[in-house]
Amino acid sequence: MMAKNYSKVLKEYPEYITKEQLYRICRVSKKTALYYLESGIIPAIDSGKQTHRFTIATKDVVAFLKKRDKNPALYRAQPGWYQGNSGYKRKLPYFLYPLERCETTKARLDRWLEDYPDLMKPTDITKATGYVIDTVIDWCSSEKLHHFIIRKAFLIPKLSLMDFMLSDDFKGIKVKRDEYDDFLSKF
Repeated sequence: MMAKNYSKVLKEYPEYITKEQLYRICRVSKKTALYYLESGIIPAIDSGKQTHRFTIATKDVVAFLKKRDKNPALYRAQPGWYQGNSGYKRKLPYFLYPLERCETTKARLDRWLEDYPDLMKPTDITKATGYVIDTVIDWCSSEKLHHFIIRKAFLIPKLSLMDFMLSDDFKGIKVKRDEYDDFLSKF
């Protein structure tokens, strides 16, 4: 969207808009608009009602559009978001990294893992994250977690673990371990 269209949106729409207006402005589906609102990517006031649930500031939408135009890949919905809704209320993933604070989160991960060596063994990752060794090895085997194999032993660079924990694959894990909750509460 060009800069002149941003001002056009601000002129054409009132100060606060609805979800229906949001998906038209952003040119996305209704489900994607709901994802933006429920995940907090676009700030909104949630009334909790069935209809007209969200009140969204138009200036927040324009700010979002500017960010999305610069890097659209960051604003994709989480894995599984578009799967069918078979009678139960769909829940957001346990923890979403706020896009504006991604660097802050990386710094927090660095502080959390500072006591571990730069090349970590699966047992180190188990102590840090709380996931069992088999899960860590599955991450390595499926190439979600970059690693080296030296003398039949997995060695994972600490930076690779941090990148994995900021990736969509990790965000898609529905059950986070207590150690991860402790990490979030410490910083």
